[in-house]
Amino acid sequence: MIVYPTQQYWDDRYGKQRDKTVGCNSFTIEQFSKKTEESIDLAKAIIDPIFIGRRVLDFGSGVGRFSAMLSQFCSHVHGVDISEWAIGKARTRSPKCDFKVYDGRTIPYGNEFFEGCFSWTVLQHIPPTEINGICDEISRVLKGGSPLVIYENISTWQEDKVHIWFRRPKDYMIFFPEFRVESEKIVNDFDRTGEDHVLFVFRKNL
Repeated sequence: MIVYPTQQYWDDRYGKQRDKTVGCNSFTIEQFSKKTEESIDLAKAIIDPIFIGRRVLDFGSGVGRFSAMLSQFCSHVHGVDISEWAIGKARTRSPKCDFKVYDGRTIPYGNEFFEGCFSWTVLQHIPPTEINGICDEISRVLKGGSPLVIYENISTWQEDKVHIWFRRPKDYMIFFPEFRVESEKIVNDFDRTGEDHVLFVFRKNL
């Protein structure tokens, strides 16, 4: 029986693995740092032209490893994560951004509060029973015309794990019916683990 990851589950993982919770466990600290830099460069090439001057949500911000980069382009960055430990670390790492712990279901902001959303390997951790509700929440807090950038594992030839559900790119299109696809990029074996990811840029319909 699969036990869906809870807030306690993620706090426990962060307690044991610290920053590496959001990366490949087999990496050394040096490898993880290098891969984080490469990931930030990959993300920056996408978000630079579309997030400039916008109020953006870093959904599943974790320890804030992307938040500081986002703040270089955005008017303001707000991060939410289910882990209290991770949010504490993010506040130290990226003091110019605002961070909140959330309950894993309801994003603690009003309707159409944001002008963009960024989410990096987060939705893959949300179980089938919750994914539609979470994607609806992301849509709720975004204004019409807002960009949404997501990066997710699509290695569907593997069995799902306790904390990862491998989905097809078209599944993510279905999860966001109020959005159109502006770009879709398949990233093969980026972590040198044999796994593939998809990098989407969606745009919410007006």
